[in-house]
Amino acid sequence: MLRAIPSRRTGQPRYHFRRIVPAMLRPLLGKTEISLVLHTSDKLVARERAAALYARTGQLFRAGKMQNPSREDLLVLYSELIENYEIALKAQEESAKKVLEAERAQHLIEKADLVSRQSTFLNKVQPHMDSLLQALGQLKHTLDRRDVWNVAEKQGL
Repeated sequence: MLRAIPSRRTGQPRYHFRRIVPAMLRPLLGKTEISLVLHTSDKLVARERAAALYARTGQLFRAGKMQNPSREDLLVLYSELIENYEIALKAQEESAKKVLEAERAQHLIEKADLVSRQSTFLNKVQPHMDSLLQALGQLKHTLDRRDVWNVAEKQGL
């Protein structure tokens, strides 16, 4: 069973897996239920993890019913289940980190490509901008001279 319990800090749901231990195995395991934190607030991820745990606990229960193991054997199987779950969880976390690193690297590559294209554009445009600035400077000089002539003409009238 999957259940969501709000986090004390963030208030977001944190999902937990819970499965009742069959009555005949309770004395051997010393538990009435198996409850594990799924370490996620994403419902889809929680469902995947809960399904995997459900299958593993089912294997544990079948082994306990069919093989008639001792308490120690069943506890070893239970601890292996927990250990395998933690290993799988760490592998998922590492995988998620690697995906994030790959996405960041892709972003940096795209950013570098954009900078390269902008640099190429600016290098192509620079000579034209220089000539435009020079033409504007000449135009300003010409207009300033005309203003001086117009002032002189008005004073002469």
